Amino acid sequence: MTNRTALITGAAGFLGSFLTAALLNRGWQIYALVRSKPDQLPQALLAHELRGNPAVLERLTVLEGDVTRPLLGLTSSMVSRLQNVTDVWHCAANFEIGSSHRKAIVDTNVVGTKHALDLAHTLTGQSIRFHFLSTAYAGLQINDTCFERLSDRRDGAFRTSYEWTKSRAEHLVMAAREERHLDVRIYRPSVVSGHFTNGQCLSYNGYQGVFRALYILRRMLQNAFGPDFDRNLRLRVAADPDLRLNLVPVDYVIDAMICIADQEISGTPIFNITHSTGNQLSMLFERGTKALALEGIQLSDKHDFRRRPKSSFERLFDRLILFQAPYLLESLSFDTTNYAQVVPGRLLHAPILSSEYFDRMNHVLLHRLQEEFEVVATPTVDAVS
Repeated sequence: MTNRTALITGAAGFLGSFLTAALLNRGWQIYALVRSKPDQLPQALLAHELRGNPAVLERLTVLEGDVTRPLLGLTSSMVSRLQNVTDVWHCAANFEIGSSHRKAIVDTNVVGTKHALDLAHTLTGQSIRFHFLSTAYAGLQINDTCFERLSDRRDGAFRTSYEWTKSRAEHLVMAAREERHLDVRIYRPSVVSGHFTNGQCLSYNGYQGVFRALYILRRMLQNAFGPDFDRNLRLRVAADPDLRLNLVPVDYVIDAMICIADQEISGTPIFNITHSTGNQLSMLFERGTKALALEGIQLSDKHDFRRRPKSSFERLFDRLILFQAPYLLESLSFDTTNYAQVVPGRLLHAPILSSEYFDRMNHVLLHRLQEEFEVVATPTVDAVS
């Protein structure tokens, strides 16, 4: 697809940043929407992804906006500048969970999607294509399989409020397709992990969040016990060690979305972007603990926490992985009928995620966390007792 101009919401986020760089490399003109500060767009990532081709940054315009406001918080003059936009990529999302964050996540994930659809409807100068980034876990679930159809589940039937809000937003997107005749695509990746080649990742959702939680526990114990810390966390984790978690590298997700975006879609425009096999939890924890030089982690879905209550560290770990916890106990498969019709295997192969891949990603994560915590105080042991 050439001579395309995109507005990307959530352009400073993990997937949004990689998408911005990938589209720039493919010749797109980009308007990148970021919240509150234009310098939020990770220039370091863009510089890395656009290495050898820095001139493409001339095709990048960063706009300050807010998806929770009508027309994404853009002024009328800004909206006028967008009349040459051919594609709206709605990647902005809030991953918070818990009742205290309910309004914020609804405002971003549901109301924000409505605002993005409304803006797309006003851009009448071109035939607009609307791309919505969702999650494979928001789809119609029958038994242990998630299908490429809209879900009819109610709020309490979802694992997290993030899934629920994404499902509600999908209904808005499909309604706009029917009522406004908007050309839409709904992309549903499973758990997005770091770049396959270089391990780069910008968020702590999914696997990365569990790694960060283990790092925090290690740092706390190092601060508390110094050289006497024996690297043994003595941590019981409610997780099925044999469960296969469905991870997909961010660059594979981007390539798949762009491949779909480049085609005319006659059927249902919902696509699960997942891996055919997944990775065993026991291996994921093994590689993570090796990178952190830790031991003493027991994965089981049969821990008896009544007989032996959780320690302060176990309770802290539970809080740190509140988003990831439901996915450590339930294994799902994903229907990819629509996806396979549009992106046959001969066009794009999902890479095999070996232990070497996780070692690369863990190395990047560890370096990033060390830089982050150089200026952030670590909680003391007493603070979580």
